[in-house]
Amino acid sequence: MTKRTRQIIMLAAAGLAILSTWACKTPSFPLPPPDPEQLDIQPYSEDGFMVMNGAAGVVAPNAEVRIFNDTKGFGYFFYADDQGGFRSPPVAADPGDRMHLSYRQGDDSSRPMCFIVDYGAQDLVLCQ
Repeated sequence: MTKRTRQIIMLAAAGLAILSTWACKTPSFPLPPPDPEQLDIQPYSEDGFMVMNGAAGVVAPNAEVRIFNDTKGFGYFFYADDQGGFRSPPVAADPGDRMHLSYRQGDDSSRPMCFIVDYGAQDLVLCQ
């Protein structure tokens, strides 16, 4: 076997080792967004606060839940219970504010779900 042939074999083996290591790594896909049919918002006080309730299973159990008010420019973080349900702390929000809800479990995050604050609506009003 010539020196050149050994070099080609060594490069091919190194390439296969790198490729097999990369192929074994499980890709991390985003978690699904919360189901809007399992969520509701209610006014909390007359001075511009609301609470959001999520039924069991709307997010992953014990997940970090994030509500961000795009209109006001700030957000809140809290944790779901061990059934994947939650009741948010009071969140500053006025009717018409644009909000995002997402959750995180471990290294994975859900896609954010955008909604508009509308206390009179029967269902959560999703952004267009």
